[in-house]
Parts: sequence; structure tokens; C-alpha cells
Amino acid sequence: MSKYTFGLDSYEIKDTRSRHEDTNYVAVALSVSGKMVGNPQTKSMGDQNNGTYAVGLTFPNVDVPDGGTATMLYYILNAGHKNPADIQAALGAVVQQQMSKADDASSGQSSSDSSGDWKSELEKFARSLIFADCDGPITPPQGRQIVWSSSDLKGVAAGAKVAESQDEPGNDSPMGCGGNSHYIVHFSVKAEADTGHVSHAGGHLDVGHVGGQVRDHRR
Repeated sequence: MSKYTFGLDSYEIKDTRSRHEDTNYVAVALSVSGKMVGNPQTKSMGDQNNGTYAVGLTFPNVDVPDGGTATMLYYILNAGHKNPADIQAALGAVVQQQMSKADDASSGQSSSDSSGDWKSELEKFARSLIFADCDGPITPPQGRQIVWSSSDLKGVAAGAKVAESQDEPGNDSPMGCGGNSHYIVHFSVKAEADTGHVSHAGGHLDVGHVGGQVRDHRR
């Protein structure tokens, strides 16, 4: 098997969802061929205006067998005036649930889809949560999936790190809030040095994904 490190590195805020600052929380999960890798990771990012912010959540040394796939699912939520521990616990549980749905769908199993009702999904895991009007997801309500096949990953040179970006154009917010948010999320995959892969210098890494364009920003 080949080993890789997958990272949710940072994001750039072009426009906030709230009128002034977003109070952001991040959660990310990873699965390989339908099996979760460890537990979802979460982070409270604090109050943020336009700018670039490091996230730094990683899944190191992950085995991806030939013919397998790796799926990263991340979620960014603006939620002010809440208990950070409650938000992180609920968001981690939702990301794990959505990853299970994605894995079921990829294996041909049916699952109910309540992705549009993000408040109900979070409140199931932390009933004390009451969301204000400008609270809401920065990503799609069901989270954002990024999928790599083993053949995609073989294009990464041994020891190299490929950084990529995903545009997040936001979701409709109520009157009185800011306009739709606009974020750019940066993530990466690194092939560990003992993989024995040949160099794929100067090319484009074609990455399977759901719901948006992913571009290779290697320099």
C-alpha cells in the first residue's frame, strides 16, 4: 500500500456571511474505500473578518490501496455566541454522519438525505443549541466532499505535497445579514517518501470531487 498525508490547511475569506465578522468552526473527516480513518477533527477558529487563516488539521500516513479511494469531507460553520465545545461536538458528529451517507452512496446503498436542514442535524447532537439568523454553513449544508482515486494519487511524486483549492460561494443568508459568504479553502495531499512513486512534475492532478471545481495550485 501507499501512504499519504491529507490536510485541511487554510482558508481565505473574501466575504463574510455576517455583516462584520464570522465566528467560525471547522470539522473534517477522512475515509478510505468506505472506512473512516480515526475520528473527525474539529477546530474553533474564532471571530474572523476578510483574510487568510490557518486551519492545520491533518490525517498523516494513511494507507490507500491500489484500486481504492480516499474521501475528505469538511464543513465550515458560522455560529456566534455558542458554547464552542457544544458546537464542535455537534459538528464532528454531523461530519461523521455525512461521511457515512457518502460512503453508503458510493457503495450503492440508499440513505436518507436531510442535508438541507442543517439546524436540525446539528441540534440532534446538541439540543441546547439555538441558532441566530446570521448563523449558517459556509460550505454546502451537507459539507464538501473531495475524492481521490488511487490512480489520482499515484500522480503525486514521492515526498511531494500537492496543494489545491476549492471555491466556496456560500449559501443564502437572511435579510439583515451580510451577503452570501465567499471563501476559498486550501487543502493538500502529500505522498510519503517511501511510496516509490515516479515524479509527475509539471502536470495537473485530476481530482474527483462533488459539487465544485478543484484546481491544482502547484508552483
